[in-house]
Amino acid sequence: MRLSTLAQSHRRIFWITFLLCLLPALSLANNSTPSDPSPASIIFTEDFESGWGWWYADNGVWGVGTPTAGPAEAFEGSACAGTTLDGPYPQFADSRLISPPIVLPNDPDGNGLWLSLENWFSLGTGDAVMIEISDDGTMSWADLGPMFQNSSECWTHFRTAIDITDYAGSTVQFALHIVDDGGGATNPAGFFLDLFTVYDGAPPTLTVPEDFESDNDGWLPTTAPGRSASRRSAPWAAMRATSAPVRNSTGRTPDTPIRAWSARSWS
Repeated sequence: MRLSTLAQSHRRIFWITFLLCLLPALSLANNSTPSDPSPASIIFTEDFESGWGWWYADNGVWGVGTPTAGPAEAFEGSACAGTTLDGPYPQFADSRLISPPIVLPNDPDGNGLWLSLENWFSLGTGDAVMIEISDDGTMSWADLGPMFQNSSECWTHFRTAIDITDYAGSTVQFALHIVDDGGGATNPAGFFLDLFTVYDGAPPTLTVPEDFESDNDGWLPTTAPGRSASRRSAPWAAMRATSAPVRNSTGRTPDTPIRAWSARSWS
């Protein structure tokens, strides 16, 4: 009788110990970070490798092809779009590079619609490039917020993209609008873009803050003063990594976190 009672006691102790060891694991499983949402799908993308396609400029200035001025190379492949591919953009420039019509779906999953693009720019004092959108066949344009001014020093990327969810269900066209204020006799190279992409669902973002524990994690070095501006050639010792806010037409950083980062996904 005593042996039977002792065996039952040992079994109870075993199961209590087992459950106590199991509970922390169950707690971690219930409180684990949810899995990442499904990858964003691409609604529209343009790399300009096949030329103009259905893009056009409403007042000259813009070109499509291999740049010999400015960045002197596309971000990816051999072609991009830019203001005067072989020299400075003209004084008093006021022209839009306009996309073909793009049908935006509704947003049933609630992840939003987003615009992302690669860009390089060097603009004169007082000059600017804006990203605009039209949902009435280019009869009118709305400013999407970012205003590019001064210089990026390298190809940069909207790792946190521009939210265009308000236009879900519409047919829209986008424009890169350069405006020169007329000051200065000679302008710099201008504005160049590549990999213009519209996503259903948020595209990949750059994690902020960055602790650099996982190698470069997409950060791109830019050249030190006095060295040629290439995104691939110079050693890190001669370079600096940058991330710069892009401000809207009011001069303030928008509420929606829009940033131009000196970063890209490294292969």
